[in-house]
Amino acid sequence: LEKINQLYPKKIIPTILITATITDILSVVKGYEKGAVDYLVKPLNPVIVKKKVQVFIDLHRQKKHLENLATELQKEIIIRETTEQELRKSKHQFESLSQNSPDIIYTLDKNGRINYVNPAWTGILGHSQKEIMGREFTDFAKPKDIQRYRRLFRQIRAEGRTFRDV
Repeated sequence: LEKINQLYPKKIIPTILITATITDILSVVKGYEKGAVDYLVKPLNPVIVKKKVQVFIDLHRQKKHLENLATELQKEIIIRETTEQELRKSKHQFESLSQNSPDIIYTLDKNGRINYVNPAWTGILGHSQKEIMGREFTDFAKPKDIQRYRRLFRQIRAEGRTFRDV
């Protein structure tokens, strides 16, 4: 085993020790400490040897598979961290632009309820954020326009378009 470790220092080579006689437990432990993965005593049963070798082959394949999964997971983590960083930057840019815009900027949830307004809304229309948040956008429309606006909102939502597209 020492010779194998010297010849292939960076490789792990599963080695099954075979002995003709049962040796004391200290010799067995010493064999494991030197890198043996199993210990067999002669006479060998070919079925048992084959099964043991197959177990080590399967373990090696599983280890390689786990190493590949770990590598892929590391790549995914890097991609997610980069995406999160870009998202934070984009959010910061949006907030900076919208907070300082003289125009009203707002967003709606999928049900048409207001979930963001910039300060221009209060400055132009006079409603506080507390009054606005969570209300339907049609609450701020003229009664004659409400049905048309709701139809327009459903169309925009169904087709994944923006207001400018319509």
